[in-house]
Amino acid sequence: MVVKKTKGCQRILIQQIENQSDKYASFSKRRLSLYKKVNELSTLCGADMGIMIFSLTGNLYSFFSPSMDVLMRRYKIPNQHPDRMTRYIEDHLRNQVQQQNQQLDEVPVESLGPGEVLEWTAWFMTLQA
Repeated sequence: MVVKKTKGCQRILIQQIENQSDKYASFSKRRLSLYKKVNELSTLCGADMGIMIFSLTGNLYSFFSPSMDVLMRRYKIPNQHPDRMTRYIEDHLRNQVQQQNQQLDEVPVESLGPGEVLEWTAWFMTLQA
């Protein structure tokens, strides 16, 4: 009989994390998983969406698909249909997001070396800007 070496997935109690370093680590991991979920939902359903998160230190983290401008315009004027130029820009932004998602899907993250991790980090920062 094979004995399990780990406890596997276990349900965690949802409550405030007291340890400050654990709190930062959990925030970082869960923020990235939120980005991933929003991106997947946007890609699979073709929905325009975004999230804004303020960290414990007051930093703002956000993810918008296709862009913040598109979503803010739709929020301010929900029933207005965009003109031809606006639709063209929105479609272009959606295509860029889709292409970048495809590039990310092709990268074997586990095999990246330290230098490549820095390159990808710089690329993500440029993408985020």
